[in-house]
Amino acid sequence: MLFRSAYRAKDDFAAALADYIRAIESDPKSASAYSNRGVVLSLMGDHAAAVADYSKVIELSPKNGAAFRARALDEMFPGPGGRAPEAYAW
Repeated sequence: MLFRSAYRAKDDFAAALADYIRAIESDPKSASAYSNRGVVLSLMGDHAAAVADYSKVIELSPKNGAAFRARALDEMFPGPGGRAPEAYAW
């Protein structure tokens, strides 16, 4: 399941979000549904919720490097989900 280009072309993030919520309700172990919902949430500016979804992807699919990268990027935003400087400092 990919973030549907029809939604993206129209910037209809609310409809895409609703689809991914239904997909997760239908299959709560679908890492791709959480990942795609994370993309939509990030595009909507809800970085804390996107971080939570990417964390769920990592829980379900621990070798998913893309989820680690996406979570790190969303953690760089200020606010409740933003903690990248502290979490990734050397």
